[in-house]
Amino acid sequence: MCDDDNDLEMALACRYAFAPGISSESMAQVVKNNGNNIIATGGVDGLEEGTSATERALDAVLGMVI
Repeated sequence: MCDDDNDLEMALACRYAFAPGISSESMAQVVKNNGNNIIATGGVDGLEEGTSATERALDAVLGMVI
C-alpha cells in the first residue's frame, strides 16, 4: 500500500499497489497513468474517508490471495 509520493517508486516496481489516499497532484497523475497497477481505493482527501479506504485496499489484497 502506498500513500505518498515517496512510495511511488516501490509501487511502480510491484505488480499491484493500492493507494488508500492520494496526497498530492503528482501522485494523482502517477495513479491515473498506471491505473492497472496502482489501484486507488480512496480519493484525494484521504482524511475525509477515514479508515474505509484502507479497509477497501486490504479487502482487495485479501481477494487476490484467497
